[in-house]
Amino acid sequence: MKHHLPLAFVLVASLGLLLSGSVVRAATPRPVSPAPAPLPGLPARGVTALSLDANGELWAGTLTGLAHFDGRRWQTFATARAIGVPWISALLTDRQGRLWAGTLGKGLYRRDGNEWRTVDRPLPKTTSDWITALATDDGGRLWAGTFGGGLASFDGTTWTRYPHSNGPAGPWVQTLTSDRQGQVWVGTWAGGLSRFDGHTWQTYTVADGLPDNQVNALVVGADGALWAGTNAGLARFDGRQWQTFTVARGLPDDHISALAAAPDGTIWVGTARGLARFQDGRFSVVWTGESSTPPVISALATDPQGTLWIGTLREGVFRLGNAPPPAVQNAHRPVVLVHGWHGPASDLLADSQLKFLARWLRADGYPVFYATDITAERTLDENARALQQTITRARRATGASRVHLIGHSMGGLVARAYVESDRYAGDVASVTMLGTPNGGLHLWYGQLARWLREGRAEPSLIELTPEFMARFNATHRPPPAVPYLLLAGDLTGRVDVLRGWPANDGLIRRDSVFALPGVHVSTADAHGWTDETILYGVPAYTWPRRTYDRYIRPWLNDCDERSDSPSCAPAPPVPRATVEAPHVPPHTPTITRNIAAGTTLTLPLTLDLTGTARFFLTWDSGDIRFRLVTPGGIVHDGEQGERDKGVAYLRLRDPEIVPFAVYRVTKPPAGRWLMVVENRGIAPATITAYAVPEDGQTLDVSTDKIQYAASEPVVIRAAWQVNGQPVRGGTLVAKVAAEGGYRSVLLADDGRHEDGRANDGLYAAQFVPSQAGYQVASVTARRPGRTPRVQEIIFNVS
Repeated sequence: MKHHLPLAFVLVASLGLLLSGSVVRAATPRPVSPAPAPLPGLPARGVTALSLDANGELWAGTLTGLAHFDGRRWQTFATARAIGVPWISALLTDRQGRLWAGTLGKGLYRRDGNEWRTVDRPLPKTTSDWITALATDDGGRLWAGTFGGGLASFDGTTWTRYPHSNGPAGPWVQTLTSDRQGQVWVGTWAGGLSRFDGHTWQTYTVADGLPDNQVNALVVGADGALWAGTNAGLARFDGRQWQTFTVARGLPDDHISALAAAPDGTIWVGTARGLARFQDGRFSVVWTGESSTPPVISALATDPQGTLWIGTLREGVFRLGNAPPPAVQNAHRPVVLVHGWHGPASDLLADSQLKFLARWLRADGYPVFYATDITAERTLDENARALQQTITRARRATGASRVHLIGHSMGGLVARAYVESDRYAGDVASVTMLGTPNGGLHLWYGQLARWLREGRAEPSLIELTPEFMARFNATHRPPPAVPYLLLAGDLTGRVDVLRGWPANDGLIRRDSVFALPGVHVSTADAHGWTDETILYGVPAYTWPRRTYDRYIRPWLNDCDERSDSPSCAPAPPVPRATVEAPHVPPHTPTITRNIAAGTTLTLPLTLDLTGTARFFLTWDSGDIRFRLVTPGGIVHDGEQGERDKGVAYLRLRDPEIVPFAVYRVTKPPAGRWLMVVENRGIAPATITAYAVPEDGQTLDVSTDKIQYAASEPVVIRAAWQVNGQPVRGGTLVAKVAAEGGYRSVLLADDGRHEDGRANDGLYAAQFVPSQAGYQVASVTARRPGRTPRVQEIIFNVS
């Protein structure tokens, strides 16, 4: 019988209430040597159950899933391939060599061959699905204890339930075992210990000699005596009387959490402060850990050779035996992390938001490497070369033939630029992309266009555009043997300023992330903004670890389980997503100003609407404060929380793209608004301000092609509508780059300039660009007495 971590112990210890030890404590004796050896590579530290299968190989249940140790390495089982719940609460290998697993909330599973299945017949409906303990008796009957639902037995065909009125001392079963006489012993949370001989029940409590009525662990020794671990010490029952052992008799702690019996008669005792053994009539402390915080023993198992396997609540699994520990090979390929558009200036992982992922990966046994020399000033191809150098370094350091790539944001594009190029050397096992704009950047399209128009010299700006990514996706394909995992967050239901927009993580639209084949996973994550990654308490891809535990780790582990294959299994066929052209409401004309340190600017902006509006302010550096004044004189100060109902505010001081602040105002009154900007920094700053009224007005700007040859005419079109009806008689002017500045091109709606029919609301013009490279056409639409609307479009000239 293998013994498992009792549920109550897990719940309390997980909250940190047991980490200071139990109530009764004496000086801890000096442990004997040698100390248990750790088994690195287990993807979780919170072990809940241990069992050795028919082949003598170890299985571990953890708070985050199931794991298997074959003597060389750990393998973990993703929920799609094994048990569909993360919390394994009990494990048992029966007399037929079958492995059983109890879960919290999803009942009981049995391993048939290499597959896990729910038991053929469900537990009785009156029995809880929270399985806390498993045992078999001499007749081969399976016994299952639950938390709150009592006890049930299974004869292979039928379940029998034992209610509290005719069964154990309480419905909260902690532990189970059976003795040589075929009797079943049931330890409960607060009702004591019950014995069932097949006909009648008998219960033992403190009044009968138990140290405490909470029984956490049970085992039968080689001499047939029963040992019971409680919250107040260890008890031995020889069939006639009870004998109690506490810290005064040599135990490291009185809170007994796990027990195991070795073939030589040794009783192993796991406590909240380390490990002890009972041998030759006396206790000795074996292990209290190497730090100031002793190990919390949560599960124990022994094999016929006398090897002891130790599960802990915080440090994973350890092995103790006379033979040398097996040579534990690293079960995992190395992981190369690739940062997004603007990584830390130091180019150090410790300064990157990926440092959290690195910490969790290393704790799970993954060698971690950080791609350096990747900057926004280089092209994707140049950055891909730098990534290849890091991959080569990782392979040489570990001896691995392949690595996993995890790219955040544009880091995913860098990974693609390598894997999908002629340079690819077959050295990548999988690619994970976190919020990667595979279809380009849409939400902040106008900001990209303005930067390009202003001549900001960063090739990556171009490579973030939907136009560039459309060409990239048309000429690149993922290798069939390299599966892609694409994670896309959606904050539109959690962050007020994003409501009304397509699903997005605050920066990248979900359909842009899913713009290529792969395993598509939708999350509730933010894009990840600062070094700490948290955006007003909203989780990000890289912090906290929820997304890592739920998606990234199972994906990597599932891949590494196939380490004997050339690569991970190809991803399921997922069609390429369709990403619409940039379609956001047009904005008001952009106001750009320089603002000196310690000064305030008041920027007037007139709106002619009664619908929702967003007021945006971006700046290049410094500490900027942004207030909004309504036509009625009401001041909204987002930083002070001075906002009326219907007004939302968001400020990002150090985002990946640009510092900005935004107000979302529901049903704003028409009239003259004031955007009050204060520079609280010590240096001048450049600010950009505009509003996006969402009043049913659209201005869809397009060109007839994305790529043009030199001297080839460009046709630019703009469809102007209000509530689906074309706007006729407007004045539309496109501003495009020209030698020494800009030129203005008038768009017509006369039916003679490739604009459809006359007066149909489709305006167009033809012109020959005077410059090569990516160009921006900024179209301004005006009507008398109305607020102008502006929209941008990007095209390329060879």
